[in-house]
Amino acid sequence: MTEFQNRLKEFMDDKELSNLQLSKMLGISSSAVDAYFCKDLYPEMKTAIKLCKMFDCSMDYLFGLSDENEPKYDFEKVDIRGNFVANVEKLLERKNMSKAKFAKQVGMSEHTFYRWKNGDFPRTVSIVNVAKYLDISIDFLLADKLN
Repeated sequence: MTEFQNRLKEFMDDKELSNLQLSKMLGISSSAVDAYFCKDLYPEMKTAIKLCKMFDCSMDYLFGLSDENEPKYDFEKVDIRGNFVANVEKLLERKNMSKAKFAKQVGMSEHTFYRWKNGDFPRTVSIVNVAKYLDISIDFLLADKLN
């Protein structure tokens, strides 16, 4: 099991929730919750936000990037996509790395980055991979603005 799967299962066990109960609380299908465990899929970001709020945890903790479980942000009150794109651009600039090189390193097309910049919302797996590659907190990457 991935760290995400382990932590989600732990949270569900603590609250004695079945996959069906969790799916109803999140407003998604039970097959979507099943896929988190059987198919190694991450939830959509809006669902991940609900999970963090429901289980009072940080994104970093939920996705296994940190063992510290201190929620810091209310993601419903920030421009996640805008912050993510702006912060990735600033981090790449600081590292003197082109978007093309970055895209290749994280296994995505350069076009994906431009789609994010023009309004497409990044998939959760992309956000997690970018945070891992740049060695930065998901929570920070989504909620704060780098100067």
